[in-house]
Amino acid sequence: MAEVFISYKSERRNAAQHLARVVELYGYSVWFDYWLASGNDFGQQIELQLTDAKAVVVLWCPLSRKSRWVLEEAHFAQCHDKLAPAWLERVEPPLGFGRADTIDLSIWDGAPRGHGLDRLLDEIARFVGRDPQLNFRKAREYEGTWRGFGAPRLAGFPLIDPLREREENRGLERAFEIGGARNAENRPRASEAEVGRMEERERRKAVEAEARRAEEERRKAAETEAQRVEEEHRRAAVELEEACDIGQERLGALESELFNAEEAHREPASIPTEAALAPRKPVSIMFILSLAGAALAVVGFGVGPKLMENTDHPPKRYR
Repeated sequence: MAEVFISYKSERRNAAQHLARVVELYGYSVWFDYWLASGNDFGQQIELQLTDAKAVVVLWCPLSRKSRWVLEEAHFAQCHDKLAPAWLERVEPPLGFGRADTIDLSIWDGAPRGHGLDRLLDEIARFVGRDPQLNFRKAREYEGTWRGFGAPRLAGFPLIDPLREREENRGLERAFEIGGARNAENRPRASEAEVGRMEERERRKAVEAEARRAEEERRKAAETEAQRVEEEHRRAAVELEEACDIGQERLGALESELFNAEEAHREPASIPTEAALAPRKPVSIMFILSLAGAALAVVGFGVGPKLMENTDHPPKRYR
């Protein structure tokens, strides 16, 4: 019988399968595949696995906290003191499990050798009574496979289509049915077919994740380019404004120089010229006398004839 029992909602089978594989790499036997149980004694087989398991890991998520079967398994493990609850997604624990020390696997990146699984491994070791022993070679091989599917987080594994439920056997049906009845010979084929479907879903998921990453990178590149262009426009506007300010200052200086030049070319009436301020030369006596004689001569020649015309007697000549 397995040492570790993983309880989960059937839609979360891919995540449970990944967790089971990783725990097995640390040296623990794990039972998680409800599809291995069949027949009318389905409930008894589950109870047998629960009873023999030393640790029961319950994966809480919005689906599992509403599942009657998951709640019953968690209650059974709690009553037998081997419950190791863990959050696949952060949700409010169901009534009766709020005080349990729940391990947060929603932050685990899913890496087989990551430290996000340490707390869960410590709890399993405490229940089982044996420390984990990692098979390094197998862990490296499985990690390569995991990364080949896009390295999804535990909560990032895709949901599978829910199986039809039945009250008497927890509602799980075999993937392959022949004539409406299960056939033990078809179980390996059904398991292989389901693994193939899961791998195909993982490949599609990896392609979609890559497309989303590429689109996000394109969006960020476009935003960065828009910010760069906006910054260049802003810088150009600042430089243009500074150039306008400098041009205005230069224009003002030129206007001031032109005004000063016009003022310098004007001659104010109140300011004597250089010629007016030059010292005058002294005038000689002889020059003055000559000017006076010339004036008397002019007067004599102009007045004498007129006097003779107005008198009957000629003028007397004086000696």
